[in-house]
Amino acid sequence: MQQTTTSWANAITRKIDSRLLQYGDYFCTPPHTRIVTDGVVVYGGSDVDESMMTGEFKPNAKGLDSEVFAGTNNGDGQLIVSLTKLPHENSVQQIAALVEDAELTKPRAQALADRVAGWFVPAMASIGLMVFLIWLFVERYHNTKSWRVRYPPRVYLNF
Repeated sequence: MQQTTTSWANAITRKIDSRLLQYGDYFCTPPHTRIVTDGVVVYGGSDVDESMMTGEFKPNAKGLDSEVFAGTNNGDGQLIVSLTKLPHENSVQQIAALVEDAELTKPRAQALADRVAGWFVPAMASIGLMVFLIWLFVERYHNTKSWRVRYPPRVYLNF
């Protein structure tokens, strides 16, 4: 009877671009490197710095069946990870899409403020101009002043 065992330590690996990973693939994360996409650890153990995802300053210990996230930093150990999300649909990409969507959409309050400002500023400028003109006419006619500017008389001195 032949006994076969699969050992991840002796597995044949090859280097490929992370964009070529597909569902069902496994990828190796060497010590002190960035994890390329979301997955579940199937072999190895390490401390992973997840501060970019959680904000915690202490690395989290990862072992078998632990979930790892794209963009986090692997510590001293090597991890063999089973891919759960493709690189273009991982958690970092989802966060980036949410941020971009939030930047491009305008809140309802801001849209209302823009609509009001569209007529409010010209209306206030018109009211200000009308008040100035009314004040000017009332000042001139109420006090029976003419429109001509009266200059003070000139005084000539002969020496």
